[in-house]
Amino acid sequence: MRNAGRLKLGYYPLPVEEARNLRQLLLAPGPFFAVDPCAGDGTALLEVTKDFAAQRAAIELDADRASAAAARGIPTTQGSTFESHLPAGSCSLLYLNPPYDVEVGNHSNQRLELVFLDHCYGWLKTAGVLIFVIPDNALSHCARRLASQFERISIFRLTHPESVRFRQIAVLAIRKKEHHRGDTRYADQLLRLAYNSGQLPTLSSETTERYIIPESAAVLIQYPELPFSEDRRPRCPPAGLSRRAACVPLLAGLRGAAHARRALFVVPAA
Repeated sequence: MRNAGRLKLGYYPLPVEEARNLRQLLLAPGPFFAVDPCAGDGTALLEVTKDFAAQRAAIELDADRASAAAARGIPTTQGSTFESHLPAGSCSLLYLNPPYDVEVGNHSNQRLELVFLDHCYGWLKTAGVLIFVIPDNALSHCARRLASQFERISIFRLTHPESVRFRQIAVLAIRKKEHHRGDTRYADQLLRLAYNSGQLPTLSSETTERYIIPESAAVLIQYPELPFSEDRRPRCPPAGLSRRAACVPLLAGLRGAAHARRALFVVPAA
């Protein structure tokens, strides 16, 4: 199956109830810029940032879901996340619920969750908040990157029936200061949690952790491809959507080219 098809089939939206539970872990004293690189119809991003002074931006491969996100008032780029770029350190909240699958390429077959994290984590500013929704079997593949780039890492099991069905967990973390990045000393703790995910605390309305989102201003997502229809003829974007994606290979080529329970903090703040 082509990677584009795999990405669409790997879409597992976060239940609204879980998005609301995540929302109550966040504090935002001022306006901030929030980005969702795999936005679906935008529901999760809206719920997680509800009642905040948030400026939002979304990226979504599927045309129908991208149109739905735009119709909800989110500036949305319809196209490949791997062709989309933001300046380093430009956003304060990165909500990332990537496809759950393994990439298909000529040279490597990494988990897509890690591939998306690698492409997007640099968009977060220092002290920015990551919300990373993945299946529990992907955590071990992402452990080293999370430990290297983030601190105050909390991991929760999600308990909504749909989340249980897809074994979803939520990772919340803070982007490290630059001089602390690269230190992976806590990766082994994350790996132990990955292999004992049934012991993770559950996320609920009574969870006590809090993450403060720093202020930031919105910037435009840069997308270099010209708009094309499926038969490769140029077309104009519909209202609310940025320039639409060409039909392009998505992964290997693009990456190379262009109860009140406390969560376990496995990476403390420096």
